[in-house]
Amino acid sequence: MAENQWGSCLYRSQRAMLDAIAYEWLVDGAVDDATRKILAKETDEHLTEECVSNWQLNMPEDSWPDEDQKPSHMEEQDYTEADLCEAFARLRKGIADGEIE
Repeated sequence: MAENQWGSCLYRSQRAMLDAIAYEWLVDGAVDDATRKILAKETDEHLTEECVSNWQLNMPEDSWPDEDQKPSHMEEQDYTEADLCEAFARLRKGIADGEIE
């Protein structure tokens, strides 16, 4: 059952959780020139692929040998790469509009 959990935080909605994942992946503390350069160079799809791959969001989580294998974060929280890509698009727009710093 999806609890909208990322890391040690619970979120009110899946959208809020996905927005947090995108923000954490792209922004290192604050939106700066480096963040803007990445956004100018990379597509939302590429950022999504990098995030999913590097954080292994689509890979089953490690479990003890005597336990059943735990589902991936994406399976457990019931979202797709397309859902996460939309979060990167919202982040891009928020930064461009000055709503996210």
